[in-house]
Amino acid sequence: MNIFKQFVKTIYYFPLVITYLCGVGGVKVKQDLEYANEICRFFSNKNKYILFLNLISQLPEWRQVYLMRIGRIGRLLSIIYAKNILLAIHCDDIEGGLFIQHGHSTEINAKRIGRNCQIWQNVTIGVKYSGGETPVIGNNVKISAGACVLGGINIGDNVTIGANAVVLNDVPENCIAVGVPAKIIRQHNGRSEENC
Repeated sequence: MNIFKQFVKTIYYFPLVITYLCGVGGVKVKQDLEYANEICRFFSNKNKYILFLNLISQLPEWRQVYLMRIGRIGRLLSIIYAKNILLAIHCDDIEGGLFIQHGHSTEINAKRIGRNCQIWQNVTIGVKYSGGETPVIGNNVKISAGACVLGGINIGDNVTIGANAVVLNDVPENCIAVGVPAKIIRQHNGRSEENC
């Protein structure tokens, strides 16, 4: 039965499977797969093809990121493989390892997103006002459900932004920021309770 399901998925997602097997999307797709394999234990698999097939068929957020990674071919194939979610990604410089958890009602508009970034549902990353600047997101950043990261700010490496936080100022690396407006509640060098 499991082999039959894999066969049916392969047939339905055949154009995406071909792009994957041909290496379209390059290193960043491999990094996305590695990070998904690391953090998403339900889909975890040593066989990269089976992992790819499970992610592409069962996680529309992951499928949308993959379609974005493969460029023009992805835009064409997105006509066939409808998004079925309200996820908008407007960023040309996204490192590998992007993983979006339950990406419904999520808007991502950043100058740059670093490697191994996790973003949950109802997140807004973008401008404070029309025509404003967009944020720069570092490596290993986790942005929890409902958070807003707004303006031309920098989010450092290894930062966690709590659920429903509103971040309007820079957040240094190795911090946890929560609240409205967001404040640093923990930082590795011992400082705390700063507005950010």
